[in-house]
Amino acid sequence: MLSIYYLMVYEGGEIVPGNDMAGSAWRWRRVDELFASSEPLHPSANDAWLLRRAVELYRLWHNHPDQEIELQEVISNQ
Repeated sequence: MLSIYYLMVYEGGEIVPGNDMAGSAWRWRRVDELFASSEPLHPSANDAWLLRRAVELYRLWHNHPDQEIELQEVISNQ
């Protein structure tokens, strides 16, 4: 199985839930708040390493916009 994740950045503006979530409440949370909460997470978001890595990558890109960032080390087949 292959999973693909995208890192996106919220840059402002009104948040409008899609029609499948119309009327839903939302709020921003830190990664640690997500896992401290008793509210269930979607299985694809229930990976602490993945969420922390997303925050780390955002900070790298945000703080060094002109620098090429290594997302993953080269994997050797040997």
